Formats: sequence, structure tokens, C-alpha cells
Amino acid sequence: TAGSNRATIYELMPGGDVEARHVYVDQDEVESYFTVAWSFAAWADDAPLLAVAGQLGIVRVLDCSRQCVARTLMGHGNSINELRFHPYKPQLLLSASKDQSIRLWDVRCVVCVAIFSGDQGHSEEVLSLDMHLDGEQFVSGGMDNAVKVWSLEACASAIEEASKLPSRSMPDGPTPTGGEQASGSFRPMIIQKPQFSTTKVHGNYVDCVRWHGDYIFSKSTHHKVVVWKPMPISDASKEGAVKVLADCKYTNSEIWFLRFSLGNNISTSERPFMAVGNKVGHIFIWDLANIVDGGAPVKLAHSKCKTTVR
Repeated sequence: TAGSNRATIYELMPGGDVEARHVYVDQDEVESYFTVAWSFAAWADDAPLLAVAGQLGIVRVLDCSRQCVARTLMGHGNSINELRFHPYKPQLLLSASKDQSIRLWDVRCVVCVAIFSGDQGHSEEVLSLDMHLDGEQFVSGGMDNAVKVWSLEACASAIEEASKLPSRSMPDGPTPTGGEQASGSFRPMIIQKPQFSTTKVHGNYVDCVRWHGDYIFSKSTHHKVVVWKPMPISDASKEGAVKVLADCKYTNSEIWFLRFSLGNNISTSERPFMAVGNKVGHIFIWDLANIVDGGAPVKLAHSKCKTTVR
């Protein structure tokens, strides 16, 4: 979990207990973490890594086995709203920022590989992103009401070039410098054009986007999560066209930065599900197998939970 200037790692114990195992407190008291992401150091004994970032626009990559900061990634010009690691290249990390850009990092050699920004990129703060499981594309949403799909093929040469760089060392324990710093000697590739872009799904900030197969789930402040897919471009007049499969409606969600989550293994079932909270403490859960047919969500509520669930 992330909150204030600390990240906490918990273990779910047999019997339902939850115990705190590690707490990382940033050296800067004004830091406020917004996002965390898991990976592992395939180049260093598969050490578990936790990336954290937030208000200061600095990514800290924590080595959980050595209990130290292994990497410090600086380059964004404003706060970072979301982090996502590549699904099968654990060294590649994406960061979405208030500076209107998305950066691709290689945490093994500690360089910024590519910057997704510019003329056809987001024109306002980037709030959310998610990697497709094919590892070849990702989706982003922002304050410009836009959802964009980007291809990693556009920077494949830069990813390949970075992969040839030597691995930077992993610290044996806590260091005063915050681990290895991102190098400025590698020139990142600038990607200005996404492979798809639309403002036709939402009329306000897009604060959460997720892939589920080839479908995109996205939400804004309109009391619903929209399930849709981009339509092939057959002519210029249909650019940005989408096919909406479902509107997952719920209540009391007109504030922004309410995230939803997709997952499996609810109870003993393998059926995928989606969960989202609202501003009065309720949680809504949908069975994804039924949402296209208009399946209603299950609502979880508790008398002591009356404030925003993000």
C-alpha cells in the first residue's frame, strides 16, 4: 500500500490475519506516494522489487529482499500517478505523469528508454495506464478526456539498445544515495503518435484504464465503468470510433481518482471480476462473465465505512 511518504508491504496470514512485514519511509517528508507496482530482478537472484512514486515525480525501486532502495529514477517534471511493469520483461517499467508524458524505464541498466509525449500525445495530466498482456502495447487515460493506445514496437530499437547495456549493481543494503541513479548518457526515443486515440468514450477526466484481453475498461466521473474496444479505421471520419460492449453503472462516484480493479479467484471461483469503490464507502463487484448481458453488481457496505474507497 502507498500513503503519505511511506509504502507498506503486508502478508496475508492463514486464518485471515494481516501482518505488516516491511515499511519504507521516504527521506523527504513532503513526498506523498500515489502508486506502487511489483516486479522482480531477473538479473539479480530474482529479488522481489517494489516500485513506488508520487508527488515528487521520483520513482524509487525497492529491493524487498535486501530491504533497501535499489534504483532512483528521475526525469519527470511533475508528480507520477501510476506505475506498471511489463508482463514478461520485468526490467521494463512505465510511469504516467502530471507532466503530460509517459516514460519507459529499464530498471536493470537504469535508463529512460522512451518518452511518449508530444503533438499527438496527452494534452493534460496522464492519470492512468495499463500494459496489455501481449507486452506489445499499453493504454493510457488523462485529464484531456482521452484514452490512447500506444505500441512498444515504435521504440523496439531503443529497448533493444538498452538491453545491451551492462546491468547496474544492486546494493547489499541501505545506502544514503538511494541506490543507482538513472543515467543521462542514454538518449530516450520520443514517441509522439499513439496507434489509437479517442475522446468519444468519456466527457471528463479518465482516471482509470485497464486491459481485459483485447477489451478496454475505463472510467471517468459519470457513475460507470465502460467496457469497449477500438474500431478499425476505415476512413478519416471514423477515426477514434469505438464499440461499447457494456456500461457498468453504480452510484456516488462523481469525484475523480476512484480506481477500479480487475482480478480472479474471488472465493473458490476462477471467474474474473471487477471491483470499484465510491465516495460513501461502498464497494461494487461485477462478474465479468455477465456484464455484457447487463448483470448487476453485488454491493458491499459496512456501517463503519462511510468515506471514499479509492
